[in-house]
Amino acid sequence: ELERANAVQSTDSPAELVSVLHERWFADPERRRVPDTLAASAQLLSQTEGTSMHERLMVTDYSAGRIRGRFKASEVREMIEMLPDFEAWIDERTDGIADVEVTGVGKLVANLDTYIIQSQVRSFLLAFVTVGLLMGIFFRSVHIGVWALVPNALPILFVIGLMGWTGIELDMGTVMVASIMLGLIVDDTVHYLSRFRREWRRAGEPSGGEKLWEVALRTGVGTGRALA
Repeated sequence: ELERANAVQSTDSPAELVSVLHERWFADPERRRVPDTLAASAQLLSQTEGTSMHERLMVTDYSAGRIRGRFKASEVREMIEMLPDFEAWIDERTDGIADVEVTGVGKLVANLDTYIIQSQVRSFLLAFVTVGLLMGIFFRSVHIGVWALVPNALPILFVIGLMGWTGIELDMGTVMVASIMLGLIVDDTVHYLSRFRREWRRAGEPSGGEKLWEVALRTGVGTGRALA
């Protein structure tokens, strides 16, 4: 079942080891299979005691064994998607026969990838709300705090939308993009709004459209190079 996944390069198991030993014992390729009796299998396995292969695939007292699958690091997304189905497949076939648990670096990477994505999404949403509140407190205006979220949200929504349109999935690397962008955009937003408030007060706190446009123009000229 593991070998059907494109992410898996190779597999090892006690059964595969016994099959190879059985073939070599009789020097007959047609004997590459598990022997008909448990005693014959145990006898073959006993020949490998003390070797690194024996230690990788089973414990000393034969109470537990390992089925190992080697995954390509570049196919971690496929591995994450296939793990739930694979675990269900194992549970269905070993129910009442043996206790099976999926472990290893691949499982650890899958869990870590899922945890990082979920935690980054939660922390980003929390940071986004916090930025709006701090902007409102800093400029002493709920109105400005709300409007300040617009330039912070648009670039992030654009990039995430572009990723979805081009088929780029969220993983441990790409999920960091939103947080990095938010950190950069917040600096620019504070810089621009601080200059805007200074120019607005210098112009006598105008309310007309033409005067506000002049204030925005002077603000853009004064901060444009730094923002770019």
